Amino acid sequence: MCQNNYRETTSIQRLPEELKTKIFLELPMKDIFSVCLVCKQWNYVVMNNESVWKLRCYNLPEFLHKNFVNDRAQGHNWKEIFRMNYGKNGIKRMWQQGVFSNPASYDDLPQGMFSNMDVDSWGDLFQLELDRS
Repeated sequence: MCQNNYRETTSIQRLPEELKTKIFLELPMKDIFSVCLVCKQWNYVVMNNESVWKLRCYNLPEFLHKNFVNDRAQGHNWKEIFRMNYGKNGIKRMWQQGVFSNPASYDDLPQGMFSNMDVDSWGDLFQLELDRS
């Protein structure tokens, strides 16, 4: 019985939302998606907290930050802005801005960025490059 009371009083569920948010902000993005699957409360804390997504946005490459002003002016919230600039969407957006255009070799591309690209995304990038020339 004492052990159950101890668990109940020390449960992470009892932490204030602000503290959970700070903890979740320390996690890498790949782990954030796992956190969302733990329980409804954690999912809510992560998915509905604008400060989480704003900080995630500002942890993206600095040259993307200029997009945030326009994205906010168009009415996008921070979570939407993150989605537009992260993963394959972010890679497409960076490619459109010429960040990866005309690399001299594979080594000129940032390591690990393209590992989550599917066939359609690669096709989109190649089309962007063809349209540019």
